[in-house]
Order: sequence, then C-alpha cells, then structure tokens
Amino acid sequence: MGFAATGDAGSPAAPDVGARASIRRRRAMAFARDLSRLLLMLLAATIVALGWLLARTAWGRDDALDGDTAVAFALIGAMPPVWLAQLALSLARDGATPGQRGGGLRIEVRRVEDARSAAMRRAARLALHPAGVVGWLWLAGATWVAALPVVAWPLTLFAAGGMLASLVTGLLWLARPSALPPHDRLAGTRLVSA
Repeated sequence: MGFAATGDAGSPAAPDVGARASIRRRRAMAFARDLSRLLLMLLAATIVALGWLLARTAWGRDDALDGDTAVAFALIGAMPPVWLAQLALSLARDGATPGQRGGGLRIEVRRVEDARSAAMRRAARLALHPAGVVGWLWLAGATWVAALPVVAWPLTLFAAGGMLASLVTGLLWLARPSALPPHDRLAGTRLVSA
C-alpha cells in the first residue's frame, strides 16, 4: 500500500535522489505484494467455488441449484472484505500492511496524542488509500445486490470518488514521488522506512 512520502519539503532531512528511488520502488512493491494477496485469495476462492459447483452438479451433468450458486458467489464475494480486514488488523498490530512490512516500511502517524488515535489515523489512511477503494466498491455492489438503492447510490458515488482519488494519487506518485499523497495528507500519516 505504499504511495506515501518519506520526506516532505518541511522535513529536516529529505532523502537524496538515490534513497528516494529506492523507497519509491519499495512502496510500489509493497502495494503490489498487498494486491497480489487479494488476487491469490480470489483465485483460491474461485477454485473452491468451482469445485463446490462441480461436486453439487455431478461434475457438470446437472444444472446448478440456486442455493449452490449462491454459496459459490458468497465464497468468492467474501474475499475482498477478508483481505481488507487482514490489512486493517496488520495496520493496528504492526503499523504496516504485510506488503509494507516485507518491504521494510511502516506508517508513521504525525501529531498523535495516544495509541488509539494512531490506530484511528491508520484505519482512516486505509479507507482513503487506493486499496481501500476495493472495499468501497464491494460495499456498493453488495447494497445494489441487496436492492438498497438509497444506500447504494451514496456508496457508489463514494467509490467513484475513491477511484478518481486513486488516479490522482497514481499520477502524483509518478510526477512527484516525494510529494505526500492525498490519503496521507487527510489521515495525518506518511510511509517511512522501518
């Protein structure tokens, strides 16, 4: 999850160009590692769901019953919130996602009074981060499936805003890698070497 700055313009010791490039690579790899965990979880759930459907339909000879199809879709659909919960628990426990921890990075909370507010700021960072868009899209999709348009429209708009913010974050990361991205600015955090 790593599109964050290690040194702002106002920090006492901004890293040199070589160090910034190294940290930039580590941030990108941390994000890729975290995202690959989701993709592997989805792949595993899809294999299990297909196995379930094949077993319940006599290896494809019969039509799948509605209940069996619902179980298969529920299994696959459960993976994004499980993945986000794993990220959130890792943030609360270690101050970094598994990908960030593997890259030697951690989230630093600026101007924090106590451990509880630090945990809240890390959670806010995840909710505003491009990886958090997965959760907002999942929530919007779930409310549309549940036929709750009053709730679904605001979540859909929020997810669309999150996707736009993710695009801005990505462009900012490419153009000015040392700039603090929007999710870190809003949450009062930054990604630093561990």
